[in-house]
Amino acid sequence: MKISSRMVARMLGAWDEGPGPAHQRLSDRLRLLVLDGRLVLGTALPSERDLAATLAVSRTTIGAAYRTLADARYIDTQQRSRAVVRLPGDREPQWPNPSLSPTIDLSFVSPAAPGMVLHRAYSEALERLPRYFGHRGYERDGVMELRESVARWYDKRGLPTQPDQVLVTNGAQHALALITRTLLAPGDRVVIDHPTYPHAISALTGAHCRLLPVALEPDGWNAEQLLAASRGSAAVSTPRSATGSSAIRQPSPS
Repeated sequence: MKISSRMVARMLGAWDEGPGPAHQRLSDRLRLLVLDGRLVLGTALPSERDLAATLAVSRTTIGAAYRTLADARYIDTQQRSRAVVRLPGDREPQWPNPSLSPTIDLSFVSPAAPGMVLHRAYSEALERLPRYFGHRGYERDGVMELRESVARWYDKRGLPTQPDQVLVTNGAQHALALITRTLLAPGDRVVIDHPTYPHAISALTGAHCRLLPVALEPDGWNAEQLLAASRGSAAVSTPRSATGSSAIRQPSPS
């Protein structure tokens, strides 16, 4: 994963303020960005030339800062390639070769994170964080700015929505538990995928619902089983929602 010199400059902020030589202040700030997780391990830093031009300093300053970080083992440098972020004493992870394993590990159900997009989102969110320091620290229904953004997203999809109609949860499991307690009653029949998200089972059994598993085939649900299981059911729980998280849907009367 590569990061641009402009993004690094934004993350550095006012790095050139304070005592000491410029290259030392720069290496100290870059090291802090690594330690607090803003510079993700494995990220390829900008070239000395690009970063020097963006920060309006000499290439010698950037080179000295990179050498300081390399000596402390915070970056790996190789000739004709970008410096890569690491931690002192870090080793290259050894991942098992799936082709050599007799079993399939089903404990990992998520794709790889969208590296640069996610990193940029976290960086921008961190820069906006100080504006909320004067608040109480917890918004029960979610930060209003986020609720407004969600409402606009639904508006664009043709469903008029107001921010006060949006509730931001602490995650998919929190949302699933709230919906379960609100819409379902003990003894209700709920159709679930088989296999499915294990914590969905925990939430539903905790509400004393009756689970009706329907097999997932290569092309999706087994239609015949789904039709039979849906008769008389109160809801359908599936992790295959548009947001990529668990969802509960109540069958239509038809």
